[in-house]
Parts: sequence; structure tokens; C-alpha cells
Amino acid sequence: MAAPASADVLAKLAHGRADDLLSILCLARERPLLVAPAMNRQMLTNAATQRNVAQQRADGVAIRATVAARPNPPYCVGFAAESQDVECLGEEKRRPKKRPLRIANGAHDAFGSDQNEVTLLDDVGKQHLPRMGKLALARVVVGEIGRRLRT
Repeated sequence: MAAPASADVLAKLAHGRADDLLSILCLARERPLLVAPAMNRQMLTNAATQRNVAQQRADGVAIRATVAARPNPPYCVGFAAESQDVECLGEEKRRPKKRPLRIANGAHDAFGSDQNEVTLLDDVGKQHLPRMGKLALARVVVGEIGRRLRT
């Protein structure tokens, strides 16, 4: 799985460019690939990005939105990096996409920093995870997803 997949990653995979570790690992694989596009709406709906997505579908790559829309989808987690109103905008994106969990953060606090804080949004409400190192935070988030999968 390539997540989050930027427009640049989608373009590289669609055109077979392997000039960094992620694109090399995605292209030199023996298993099916799932990509999770992560960008704003304008970038995702741009004609060039949509051509790259279409090419990946034609190549057999599963796009997270397609997988999540299946009648019995796997547990799909959404991510939202917001510039303002993190919880409100994150929840507004989660509900229509029918994701059981969205992890939202303030983009301005995360980029260029070794620390981050996030809010987990689900049907029950929200759970704030305090600011900590990104590796420690990733471990807490993965543990929380694992806990949810076991229940």
C-alpha cells in the first residue's frame, strides 16, 4: 500500500518512474498494489491527476476510494491534514466517504516538524492524541487501529 500517495507519487507510478525508494518498491513488487491518494480536492480532480489515476486502474492498481466503496469493504482509515477547523473539516470528509476512522491533524503544525498531534474521528466521537514524536505517534495510531480491528 502506498499511503499517503501524493499527485507526484501517482504520476510516477502511472508512468513507471522509479527514482525514489517508494516508487521503486511500488514498481518492483509481486503483490497487488493499493494506493491511497492524499491531496486537496482541486489537485485530485485535476485532469492530469485523473489521467494518472485512470492509468493505474487500467494497470490493475486498486485505488482506496474504489476499495472503500465496495459492498463489504476492508477497514479503511482516512487521513486529513487541515489548515483550519481540524476536527470539523475532518469529520465533514469522513462521513460521506463512510470511513470508520479518520485521523485529522493541523497541517501547519506537522510539516517540517519531528512532532505532531492528531485527533481520531469516528461514529462515537473524537479522541485527541497529544503532541509527541511522529514515530511514537505512528505507533499509538497503529495500535489504536489494531485495537479497533480486534473488536
